[in-house]
Amino acid sequence: MKKPIFIFLCIILTACSEIVDKPKNLIEEPEMSKLIAELIISEQLYALTSTENIQAETKFIFNKHKINPKDFSESYKYYIATGTIDRILENTRKIIKENNPESAKYIDKKLRERELPDQEKDKKKPIKNMRSFWNNPESLKPS
Repeated sequence: MKKPIFIFLCIILTACSEIVDKPKNLIEEPEMSKLIAELIISEQLYALTSTENIQAETKFIFNKHKINPKDFSESYKYYIATGTIDRILENTRKIIKENNPESAKYIDKKLRERELPDQEKDKKKPIKNMRSFWNNPESLKPS
């Protein structure tokens, strides 16, 4: 009885090689990067001015690229599931930096700030004994 169940599970697992099925209207990676870059810029502009209608601007961007919001959503989910979203977002950063060199300094600054907490963790001494920590919490401060 165990052998047929094992064989059945093996067949099912090999048949489902991808976590998420590829969407019918998958947006190609370069186009996805351009689209995300425009959406980010639009969102930042809205945050600064608050006068634009963000929904209308988003609709305009989708129409400009001739992309259905549903296709965008399905493609985004697919790229997250397959792990290629990091490459797409890196290309998005490059597009934004190329179109606006001043933003490159800001993006790089924010990325460095994001990395600093990890570097600070390395400077801390490891807790050898919880009792010593509770008796002397100052021991965690970097020297």
